Amino acid sequence: MPSDAQLHALRQCESGGDYTVVSSGGWYRGAYQFAQSTWNGVAERNHPHLVGVDPAAASPAEQDAMARALYWEAGWGPWPHCAPTSESALRGALASPRWAPPGLPGAPG
Repeated sequence: MPSDAQLHALRQCESGGDYTVVSSGGWYRGAYQFAQSTWNGVAERNHPHLVGVDPAAASPAEQDAMARALYWEAGWGPWPHCAPTSESALRGALASPRWAPPGLPGAPG
């Protein structure tokens, strides 16, 4: 299960920590950039009261719970560019004001 620190780093990478953000194309929503279809599928299996809720309109606690549920089902796979890949990457993400995924310019170690 991801720690609070790992979720924080993931949020910073995915959305700059903004729980209300929507991608420019409108497909990805909220702090963890859920597609509505992914959100609904995870909600059906884990938090049925959240089916149909816009991820960007869900509370921070609800978004965190859904990210943990998706992690439980699929690990870091749904966030291939932002998931912490090692303890050093996670430490760098938390120390960096702007975390970039490993392999990109400005990425930690």
